[in-house]
Amino acid sequence: MVLAFVGCRSTPPPTAFYTLAAMTKPEPAGQDSAPMRDLAVGIGPVQIPEYLDRPQIVTRTAPDKVALSEFNRWGGSLRQDLPRVLAENVAALLGTDRVLAYPWGDRLDPAYRVALDVQQFDGALGGAVLLKATCIVTGREGKIPLAVRKADIQEPVSGNDYDALVSAQSRAVAALSREIAEQIRRLVSGAGS
Repeated sequence: MVLAFVGCRSTPPPTAFYTLAAMTKPEPAGQDSAPMRDLAVGIGPVQIPEYLDRPQIVTRTAPDKVALSEFNRWGGSLRQDLPRVLAENVAALLGTDRVLAYPWGDRLDPAYRVALDVQQFDGALGGAVLLKATCIVTGREGKIPLAVRKADIQEPVSGNDYDALVSAQSRAVAALSREIAEQIRRLVSGAGS
C-alpha cells in the first residue's frame, strides 16, 4: 500500500519562466541618424487578445485550437513585456534613447506615438510563430493617424521546445520593431505613409 501511495505522488516537472528578448545586435541607425537622436517616441498602448493575457505560454495546436502550458510561463506580463521590448528595439534602431513604453506619463512628450492592436501572437512547437498586428502611428496629440500598417510576420520555430518558441517570438518582435522604425523614419523625412 505504501508503494502505491508513493507511486501516485510523482513530482510535477519544474516550471520554467520566460521573457521576450530585445535584439542583441540591432542594425546601425544609418547615416540619417542625426535627426533621430533627439526624437521622442512612445510605444503603446498595446492591446493583446484575451487568450494571450495570462501567465501560461500559449501554443496553437490547430487553426481554431490553442493549448496553455502550466509548466512554461511568462516571467511577467506579456501585455507589459511586449511594449518594453518593442521600445528597446525601436530605440536601438533609431539611435535615440528617448523611446518609452506606455504609460510614459510626464517623463516624455513623444513626437510620435505607436499604438498596436495585436490580433495573434502564438505559434506551434517545431512549426512557426505568427505575429499579426495593426500599428497606428499618431503625432504628439495622439488623435489623427499619420500611418496605419498591418504587420503579418512569421518566424520559424527551430525546435520542439519552449526555448525555441520564445526565441522565435522574440525574432518576430524584432521584425515588427524594424517595421515600426522604418515607418517613423519615413514620417520624419516627410515621405509619410
